[in-house]
Amino acid sequence: MACISTFPVSPVFFWNQTYETVSFYLILDKFRKTNAVFTGKNFLFEATNKKGNKNFKVEFDLFDNWSSINRQEPTSTKIIFNIVKQTGGWWPRLLLTEEKGSCLIVDYDTWGFPFDDYDDYSDSESDSDDEEDDPFKQPMTTRTAEILENVIVHKKELMF
Repeated sequence: MACISTFPVSPVFFWNQTYETVSFYLILDKFRKTNAVFTGKNFLFEATNKKGNKNFKVEFDLFDNWSSINRQEPTSTKIIFNIVKQTGGWWPRLLLTEEKGSCLIVDYDTWGFPFDDYDDYSDSESDSDDEEDDPFKQPMTTRTAEILENVIVHKKELMF
């Protein structure tokens, strides 16, 4: 795994898996121009900051082969990659090597749920509309993303 960056705030990839898929997403706030290339087991992601003078690059080899990839951009700052495994099964790790990538974080909130299915998940014990408005009753992915975005904004304000 190589995380090479000249940009002070590097994107972090959050990943999870199901028996059939591996999904990861990243939140880009200060970036434009992104490029993602999958070749064999290799994944290369490049981005340029909004001013166009600083680059971010991450490259790593996935643990096993895949059969298809779907890239989604539900918001202007979030990119999701859904990878269908060539053979079903649980990967013991995302990377081919056992080293831990500094830009990879396991998303335990959605572990075992594909992102598309988890967004539709609702608690069957919820009886009232008041509980739906309660932020502690929302799916963890929503809360985690909101907290992460607030932390990123705060850190960027301190840095710039």
